[in-house]
Amino acid sequence: MLNGRQAPWAVAAAAAACSAVAIYFSTAAHEVALLAWVAPVPVLSLAFALAARLRRGEATARRAWRRLAVAAFLASFAGHAAWVSLYHGILPSAALVSMAGLLGALFAGAVLFAGAVASRLGAGAGILAFPCAWVSVELAMARLSPHGTAASIAYSQVDVLPLVQLASWAGLAAVTFVVLLGAAGLAALAGDRPDTRWRWGRLAVPALVALAALALGQWRLASEPGSGRVLVGLVSFDEGMPHQDTTPRERALGVLERYLDAAGRLARRGAEAVVMPEKMIGVAPADEDEVRSRLASFADEHEVLVVAGLDISGDRPRRNLAEVYSRGHRVVQYEKQRPVPGLEAAYGRGSEPGLYRAPGGMTGVAICKDLDFPGLAAEYGRAGAGILFVPAWDFVRDARLHARMAVMRGVEGGYSIARAAADGLLTGSDPLGRVVAERSSSAAPVSTLLVALPLGRGRTFYSEHGDWFAWLNVLTAACLAGWAAVRRPPAGAPGK
Repeated sequence: MLNGRQAPWAVAAAAAACSAVAIYFSTAAHEVALLAWVAPVPVLSLAFALAARLRRGEATARRAWRRLAVAAFLASFAGHAAWVSLYHGILPSAALVSMAGLLGALFAGAVLFAGAVASRLGAGAGILAFPCAWVSVELAMARLSPHGTAASIAYSQVDVLPLVQLASWAGLAAVTFVVLLGAAGLAALAGDRPDTRWRWGRLAVPALVALAALALGQWRLASEPGSGRVLVGLVSFDEGMPHQDTTPRERALGVLERYLDAAGRLARRGAEAVVMPEKMIGVAPADEDEVRSRLASFADEHEVLVVAGLDISGDRPRRNLAEVYSRGHRVVQYEKQRPVPGLEAAYGRGSEPGLYRAPGGMTGVAICKDLDFPGLAAEYGRAGAGILFVPAWDFVRDARLHARMAVMRGVEGGYSIARAAADGLLTGSDPLGRVVAERSSSAAPVSTLLVALPLGRGRTFYSEHGDWFAWLNVLTAACLAGWAAVRRPPAGAPGK
């Protein structure tokens, strides 16, 4: 058991260091799934140890809680420096450091909240309080942050397919909750020392919840992901980036011809749809008609659905579009709804989902960062989309992370994802989150991938009912806070 007596700085520093390392390697581009289950445990153990001393009537000075707050903040701040290293030189450093600081403050608040609840209501309530508090934080970030759900703990579990299936019923919140409930159970076991036989029961309940979630997910994985299949070709290349440079004119049209040549090879191999990256070329006002005519003619000649990312420079603001062509006509013009803050400040924002009823069923199109936001992606699930075509443009270092975030949207919405990213990955995944095929956009001078994807059914429980589970966590956290507030605080408790 960790020594909670006044939480000496040496103990607090050791706990902070251990948590920081685990957070660092379970977030951003690292995503070591197991570490997410233990990352909060060292500092959270101190909170449960302090709470236990209070319940036993032992005087605990305010400085012990301050040490805990500092340790929790530093653990999260240092751990989330992974985001600084991932996007350094791409996004403003001040914004990245500020984000790490905000996450540190929120994490410290969640740890103190769990400790305060445990001190007044018992360790069992504290175990529940921690995941409920952090799910509430993630819900707020998803609604308010310009980066959506990027920092969610749930993405660390993206390769744990049985657990990921929870997202089809309850979204990212359910995955985060199960992981942190397990961490809180371990922390209570390590930090508390009850004189009862129920000590191990504090871990048994989180363990049973995790096992039930994995069993339910395994059952879903045994089901068919959908009926019918579509053969999708993905094409991208990194040579000569940025492709959207429209000066001189011959550059953009030359890049377009390279894409159409690669798409033609995929079509001759049987591709029914071809997806090209976000902003694959820039289109000046004088060239718009010619570019669109070439795309329409190609779709007609090869009898293939074409999804192309275009940067329209003649409009003010500029437009980041994904245009879909079929049988010689443009059938969808979708404008990106979530431009990258700062980098795409000159671009407008779309407001409508891109949907098209193809012969095989409803299909959708979205662009890159749009899929950082589950609420937006859920619209496609509600519409019954079976597959989502996603032109994208990543930053090399975040290629896998951003691709897996899109995979999670497919699980939540019940559709396959066909994502073609420049400076990233070509990825095809099914509605159960299984990556069917994947290839780096830098794997060849022109990288292509042909993948058969099932047409999902869409309309999952989550896409129909949204963040119901996350709001249930908010309500539970509020009830625990209210209940704890009316209980007489032990001597030395925070706020006394």
